[in-house]
Amino acid sequence: MFKLSDFFEKSVVIQALRQAIIMCIPILLIGSFCLIFRIFPNRQYQIFLENFQGGILLHFLDDIYRITFLALGVYINLALSISIVNTACRKENRNFSLVFVSLMLFFLFSGVFHMNGNTVDIMGENDILVSLLAVFFSYTMFNIIDKYVKVNFKLYSSGADASFTQMLNMLPKIIITLICGFLLYCIMVFTTGEHSLQNLITDFMYSIIKKGNSKFTKTLIFALFQLFIWLFGIRKFNIIFPGSTQSFISNPCTINSHTAWNVFASIGGCGSTMCLAIAILIFGKKNTSKKLVKLSSIPILFNVNELLLFGLPVVLNPIYIIPFTIVPIVNYGIASLASYLSIIPQTLNYVEWTTPPIISGFFCTGNISGSLIQIINLAVGILIYTPFVIYADKKSLEQENKMVADLICQYKELEESGEGGNVLCLKGIYGVLARTLADEIKCKIDRNEINLKYQPQFNNKNECIGVESLLSLEYSNYGKLYTPFVIGLTKEMEYQSKLEKAIFIVALNDCKKIVNSLGPNCKIAINITGNSIQTQEFEEFLVEMADKYKDYIKNILIEITEQDSLKIDEELISRLERLKKLGYSFGIDDFSMGSTSIRYLKYNIFDLVKIDGNLSKDVVNNERSRDIVKVMAGLTNRFGIDILAEYVEDKKQKDILEKIGCYEYQGYYFSQAVNLNELDDVIENISNAV
Repeated sequence: MFKLSDFFEKSVVIQALRQAIIMCIPILLIGSFCLIFRIFPNRQYQIFLENFQGGILLHFLDDIYRITFLALGVYINLALSISIVNTACRKENRNFSLVFVSLMLFFLFSGVFHMNGNTVDIMGENDILVSLLAVFFSYTMFNIIDKYVKVNFKLYSSGADASFTQMLNMLPKIIITLICGFLLYCIMVFTTGEHSLQNLITDFMYSIIKKGNSKFTKTLIFALFQLFIWLFGIRKFNIIFPGSTQSFISNPCTINSHTAWNVFASIGGCGSTMCLAIAILIFGKKNTSKKLVKLSSIPILFNVNELLLFGLPVVLNPIYIIPFTIVPIVNYGIASLASYLSIIPQTLNYVEWTTPPIISGFFCTGNISGSLIQIINLAVGILIYTPFVIYADKKSLEQENKMVADLICQYKELEESGEGGNVLCLKGIYGVLARTLADEIKCKIDRNEINLKYQPQFNNKNECIGVESLLSLEYSNYGKLYTPFVIGLTKEMEYQSKLEKAIFIVALNDCKKIVNSLGPNCKIAINITGNSIQTQEFEEFLVEMADKYKDYIKNILIEITEQDSLKIDEELISRLERLKKLGYSFGIDDFSMGSTSIRYLKYNIFDLVKIDGNLSKDVVNNERSRDIVKVMAGLTNRFGIDILAEYVEDKKQKDILEKIGCYEYQGYYFSQAVNLNELDDVIENISNAV
């Protein structure tokens, strides 16, 4: 299974076909929904369509259906050839000659110029297989020519641009491919007398189907063909084999009819995808899959399953080959047994394929027995699909987790290189993943679903004096995301201020429990960027919070980060002074001996400075770092400002910091950040152990 899955993932043609099908989803959905509204099984509704404004709605639905499905062969041909060019060629070497060559060969082999009837039908859903074969043949010929045929001359046009010259150089390849295609076409015509490749394929398939010894066997052969082409994303069996549903079924109103297959075997669409959808909702672990099921639930009720098949995907997915094939056949076998035992009538009523399950079973059989058989088939189908859903989820989550880890590594590399961690503009699957993560983060922020952890802070007497609130955001089953990566995404989305507000609200809601645990004089540090603290909007937010949580504002210490963006002027000083009067305290993160940090000490605004982590760690082995910290401690103590060292990792480091005048600490020597409900136990254990 893994080798087959790897082949599907690495094959250029398979990946291009998958992309082409995705490109055509809007066409398929629009056409399918128009068909649903056109043939909705209600007599009064049909009368309304026919009579409203002279039948304008009826004509509209018919016309939309025609422009989607009666040109589907052309759409598929264009989408697949473009996808192959984009997938197989590097950007600088892309040439879209393949698109036009494959389209010309499609017109040739479809026999469109030798038909007496409606040629539009030939270019539509009935000739999709020919359309695909034309693209594959053209792509194969281009590769063979590149590999084995040496063209000893180049065509140039003086003064022409590079694109025109590139197109000229493609002419030999185009001509050779068209000649080979035309020779094959001539052989087909002279040996068979048939101008349409589709007709030849249809005759061949009819001959296989007719070999069935009974109606039941013929129906199973038909079903296997139908399921096989669905796995390649081809929507309807009669797209490949026009008229097939009538060719081998002598009586369309029996259990061996196409109606019976639709009602009892294809519940929710081909592959009985309603069973798959329910299995995902009950047993699936992947949130995105469940969201997709919910999004596609209404179409599936009408047996339109493109959203699920192409979004999950089931199409071209080797994991779902077995259940996608087995479930409809098992369901059909159950219905056939029920017919044989006279549980359901031998003669059935015709039902449109868009009729919802349960209702369709009742209309088809004329009594409740049809609905009960459908319910049994649903249960059996869910049981068959379930292990494959679990396996697919496991494999998908492993792949997604690896991609998330790779994306975060790319972000860290961009950070370290100084290029900035801009990942939303990445192209390809990592860009898609980054935008997916950004959307989920945005939704969590909007719903205030922000999870915080709290890292305890201690003084030199081993008393817990406060905590720092730290963001801990998880993505699906990956786990905790790298916090700078999350913050970087919010910056790119221009959502950082909203994230900070959400963090503030969660921390304030946790204040009561923290104060009860640590005492009324504890401080809860909340990180706010220099950009946010300078805005009138954020000041208004802080004023609102002070009014709402007035009993705990004196416990809040706003720790300003990214001071490079902080412009100290009279306006900022006035703003901070107004906020201090409300009860807020202010601290400076990553304080060092730079001129930017030192000038903050000029103002009687800040209550705490936090030593830069690199300086704090270096005091153990670097005498100059110890001297710098000693000077900083002397300055802050003289001005009545608390000084706190983070990244304190062992007792030796803590003792050195205490000796040079730093009496407040935070780091793994004491505790990592913990959940709120773990805080009491952690503090008690630390106080007893340290």
